[in-house]
Amino acid sequence: MKRLFVRPELCTGCKTCEIACAVEHSRSKNLLGAMMESPPPHTRVYVEAVPRDSFEILKFPMTCRHCDPAPCIAACIPQAMHRSPTDTVTNVGGQHECIACSMCIMLCPFGMIARGRAPDSLKATGGKIMALKCDLCPDREVPACAASCPTGAITYVEGDEFAHQSRVRASTVLAEAKVVREATLVKAQEE
Repeated sequence: MKRLFVRPELCTGCKTCEIACAVEHSRSKNLLGAMMESPPPHTRVYVEAVPRDSFEILKFPMTCRHCDPAPCIAACIPQAMHRSPTDTVTNVGGQHECIACSMCIMLCPFGMIARGRAPDSLKATGGKIMALKCDLCPDREVPACAASCPTGAITYVEGDEFAHQSRVRASTVLAEAKVVREATLVKAQEE
């Protein structure tokens, strides 16, 4: 199952992912139209900036992890939050409607659920206040945040593929470090 994975070392904090997400969840589906909508569309991905020291601020794109088991599903009083057939945790299209009780917001360990006005495109819930969270852009092949990220900090891949990419990156760094270490040892022996 494909998921959103984050490489925080690549994030520049440009917030392109937030804009793309809001536009994707707007009525107009375009930037200019989304800017004119009232109420404005709500993003489901957040770029957080954390000061590391007085000279560096780390940026980290935060997305729903679609946990298994999902605390938001367990917390949902009306049982609106559920796991869809595509393995996405959602509160849309289930047996019951979201009542915006905020229990899922309180129990999400990552803070990835917010309250907001439901998109008009949701026939049953359009316009009412409800819990909003990442839906992995079901009408797109790649979620808007990952497709728009200019640095590749957000990717949409299988878990095993992301792990493989991480191993390749780590192996490359270690191999380069070994070359530098050996060159340093040879130079030290020559002196």
